[in-house]
Amino acid sequence: MDYLKDFDFVFHLQLMLLILGHANLLSLSLQRKDKDILEAMAEVKLTKQKFQQIRDDGWDSLLGNVLSLCEEHGIPKLDMEQEYIDQHKPRKKTNRTNYEHYKSDC
Repeated sequence: MDYLKDFDFVFHLQLMLLILGHANLLSLSLQRKDKDILEAMAEVKLTKQKFQQIRDDGWDSLLGNVLSLCEEHGIPKLDMEQEYIDQHKPRKKTNRTNYEHYKSDC
């Protein structure tokens, strides 16, 4: 139960919700029987553009959603400027902030 009330879990859950939402729309579109190959290629290209837009401009909204969800459910928020501590190797220095870890590694 502690893992479910962790910032890391909420962050990855919101990220997967965003990614799988777009992938599901593409999947449903490609499963239609009346779809030709040109339309399918256009759908794939559009989905790739959406994912690139999320990479370029979606970070702030994703982080905002995560922080508001944490606040709503009483989950402790991380200070994004503090040094990231790897839960599997807590003694090893990462020389990265939480912000850098979640934005680039996740």
